[in-house]
Amino acid sequence: MGSLSRYYKLLIFALRLDHHNLRNGATIRDRCGGNMAKSGSTTRRGRSGKKSQAIREALAQNPNAETKQIVTILGQQGIEVAPTLVYYVKSRMRLAKRRAKRVQAHAAARQTGSGDPVGVVLRVRDLAREVGGYRNLKQMVDALAE
Repeated sequence: MGSLSRYYKLLIFALRLDHHNLRNGATIRDRCGGNMAKSGSTTRRGRSGKKSQAIREALAQNPNAETKQIVTILGQQGIEVAPTLVYYVKSRMRLAKRRAKRVQAHAAARQTGSGDPVGVVLRVRDLAREVGGYRNLKQMVDALAE
């Protein structure tokens, strides 16, 4: 039965029919039919995400607002949200900030060209010994900075 249904699917697809009822009652639709993906932005679960976006916009306008304040602000706009959703969106925003900081720190470390911070500290210590101590090294660095 499985190979027979595959044959029908290939036949229907090749003929570009809108749909075809098989003997077992199943309906096959190809790209001409209505089983295509729908346009528009949706989340993984098929929701539109408009409430979350409204929460993000309200938080952008009022960054220090508490959860209850965000719920009342959106309620005045006609958007009914649960406080748990506000907590969730706030936590995801904080997570995104932390990730961005981590990426930025990683990029800055890569730009310095030093993958070994312990080696840098040891070289600075040796340099301080060569110039007569940390005080002299600091004076040299201050002179270079001017």
